[in-house]
Amino acid sequence: MTHQPAHQNRPWPDVHALVLDLDGTVYRGDTPIPGAFETLARCREAGVPVRFVTNNSTQSREEFAAKLTRMGHPSEPGQIVNTAHATGRLLAQRYPAETRVYVVGAAALAQAVTDAGFVVSDDDAEVVVVGLDRALTYDKLRTAVRLILDGAEFIATNPDRLIPHGAHLDPGAGTLMAAVQAATAHVTTPLVVGKPEPTLVSLAVQSLGTRPEHTVLVGDQLQTDVQAGQRAGLFSVLVTTGVPTGGATSVVADRVIADLSEIPIAARQGVEGSTRSSGGRSTLGAAAR
Repeated sequence: MTHQPAHQNRPWPDVHALVLDLDGTVYRGDTPIPGAFETLARCREAGVPVRFVTNNSTQSREEFAAKLTRMGHPSEPGQIVNTAHATGRLLAQRYPAETRVYVVGAAALAQAVTDAGFVVSDDDAEVVVVGLDRALTYDKLRTAVRLILDGAEFIATNPDRLIPHGAHLDPGAGTLMAAVQAATAHVTTPLVVGKPEPTLVSLAVQSLGTRPEHTVLVGDQLQTDVQAGQRAGLFSVLVTTGVPTGGATSVVADRVIADLSEIPIAARQGVEGSTRSSGGRSTLGAAAR
């Protein structure tokens, strides 16, 4: 039996902006989720800006923006906050340029590390970054474990153990993180970049320029999306269109909705108007350069 997610049924705030998860919230694979793109159109018409946050590190911000545009919501890279981009920013805050980094992950994650000024190494590194890697091999796993045991810092893009894929669920980056962690837990714990940590959501709010109490986070997972939003101080909503919620959890959503069409969108004027709703060249984009 599916666990009925706990929620407070708090009254909606005055919604000045939205921060939305992508897969399971806006679309599922290549299929739009009912009500999602209609809601995005209402936001654009009302001048309510939107940012998209995703733990997915397998694609670049440009690729996510292009996908949303193809599906009917014109978007720019600066409206996307994903873990590949955020990992590069985190590395830049912690390490000098040219530090060697071993990457278990997709090409987009490795490129984000390179773009941030670091050297992606095949066998010798001061930092190990683990994300979703659909070409994972035992050799990659062994190299990551050996480097961490030798003193490299362990950074993980996100702890999602399951991710939506069409009508099915696939192992996520958290499954790979858990494998590496099982072998290295006696020497270190991973530094997690993505949700449920508030980093992605805070970057999105910084990009929007809105106040957290008037910014609504919507995602399909309590223990990642909703928890990250609440840690960042946002009104945080669970939408029941993605990964099924099961088992006990201490995370309580502010509201639970069936799809994005339930979000009350009213026309905004002035500061958070339509000029920001298309703001790909935002604070976030500037900070990344």
